[in-house]
Amino acid sequence: MTSARFFLLPSAVLLSFPLFSFFFILSSMPPQPFLDLATINLDARLYEGDDIRKLLPHRGAMALLDGIVALAPDKSWIVGYKDARADEFWVPGHFPENPIVPGVVSIEAAGQLAVCFYKLTVPEISNRLVVFGGVDGVRFRGIVRPGDRVWLLAKPIEVNRRMAKCFTQAIVDGKVTYEGTILGIPT
Repeated sequence: MTSARFFLLPSAVLLSFPLFSFFFILSSMPPQPFLDLATINLDARLYEGDDIRKLLPHRGAMALLDGIVALAPDKSWIVGYKDARADEFWVPGHFPENPIVPGVVSIEAAGQLAVCFYKLTVPEISNRLVVFGGVDGVRFRGIVRPGDRVWLLAKPIEVNRRMAKCFTQAIVDGKVTYEGTILGIPT
């Protein structure tokens, strides 16, 4: 039986190889928002409350999208937000004495923004229920706590009457805390 042997080399040795150095530096850089929020009027309110409820069926504790502030005129992106509150259902258990927003809440909030984008840009599905078809490439890159305003960004990868695939990010204090690709399917 042959066994493979793996050797760990110090980063100083690996970084002496120029190609590896380039990829090491790229992979260790924090991700950047795909949209500069400083170019957006974050005080604008295109959709809030009842307007969002007309687009989404979510109610009660599962209504996670608090507002939409911008939709690109060329329909290349949308920006919304979620306010992480101390009275949300997850606070007592995730984690007591040190609450942080569960990653699945970030995914769901971004998914709700992506559904709004889908319904606003593809009129044929505006009255249909859109459900998760999948999530890919999800990474959590920071902590979100009660009191934080989470800026949500979505941009289409592929959108048609049969499905919407959007790249999404969550931003807190200018830093990406979540990113991933969400697939929505109309029923």
